[in-house]
Amino acid sequence: MSSADGRGPIVVGVDPDPSKRLALAWAVDEADRRGLPVRLVHAQGVPTGGYRSGEVLPSWEEWNRTLHEAGAEVLREAVAFVESRQPTVEMSTVPAEGEPA
Repeated sequence: MSSADGRGPIVVGVDPDPSKRLALAWAVDEADRRGLPVRLVHAQGVPTGGYRSGEVLPSWEEWNRTLHEAGAEVLREAVAFVESRQPTVEMSTVPAEGEPA
């Protein structure tokens, strides 16, 4: 996706913590100033810690479904934030698998 003049979107990673919206706010404001679309990306890796020996681990399908649902919710909240801050900015979302870094 690029603008009419061939310039690409401003890409910004979305943190699941709503109190950490500074980068998202900057990106959407910059997109508005430049007349560019913004692409919201949320990447989430598979959690590996937190289980004690003897606990039954969830299946890979359950992990995958849970991660995708959580990621979709993070992106929905980010879209609502963008729409309230800069309602005319064109945007797209990308749920990504893997470590955010």
